[in-house]
Amino acid sequence: RSFLRFLPDKNLEAALSNSSQKYYKKTWGRFQRFTKTTLDLPSLPATAHTVALYMTQLRAAGIKSSTVRSHVSIIGYYHKINGFDDPTQAFLIKKLFISQQKTDKPAAIRKPITRVILEKIIEAINLSDMRNYDKKLFAALFTLMYYAALRISEVCKVPGSSHTLQLEQISIIRAHQSEHIKITFTSFKHSSDKKLTKLLIHPTRSGACPVQAYKCYLQHRGKKEGPAFCWKDLKPLSRNKVLEVLNQMLNRNNLNAQQYK
Repeated sequence: RSFLRFLPDKNLEAALSNSSQKYYKKTWGRFQRFTKTTLDLPSLPATAHTVALYMTQLRAAGIKSSTVRSHVSIIGYYHKINGFDDPTQAFLIKKLFISQQKTDKPAAIRKPITRVILEKIIEAINLSDMRNYDKKLFAALFTLMYYAALRISEVCKVPGSSHTLQLEQISIIRAHQSEHIKITFTSFKHSSDKKLTKLLIHPTRSGACPVQAYKCYLQHRGKKEGPAFCWKDLKPLSRNKVLEVLNQMLNRNNLNAQQYK
């Protein structure tokens, strides 16, 4: 069965998106390291007892049961794709899942950012002591994230993600006697093909119009190639910086940043 070790890569490339493929390989690699260094046992095929020990180790590391389930699902995937019996379907594993779910801490319920809160955030940005360029940058970023439902990995640099929007992917177009924003997604989380996906964002009459905010930011940013949202030197934003600014603006409005998404 030596040829079987090559099957997972080929099947993953055909069946999964690039991001999912990377996650599968990373997760499977973690299990392989566990079986080799901790148990000195093979990872393929593995026994239900080995999987149970791995689940216990993940929980000891503070990983939630939902994430443990994801890890175990991938272990099962690699077994099935290689023609082995799936140890993750054993009675022992199913009972261990139930036990781990019962010991999970209650999920924190976070409040959504509403349009009213968005307007307060933009107002706080405009009244802050940020540089003028940074004000335009974050006003456009938060406004477009809200109206286009963008993930943070789509507006800033996040390790392991390749979905960050570039300048050429966001354009201002004129339609129906008004200006709109057109976003062309070449990839996004869970996308499995290279088909372009386009999204049209309409102008609003609120105090946080995405079209006006982006146009104003673009006047300061210029049209040089690079990330759509970036510092004045064209360097990409970090996830931590975006969250830091968001939390500051929420706090300035006497809103507990820990309670919001």
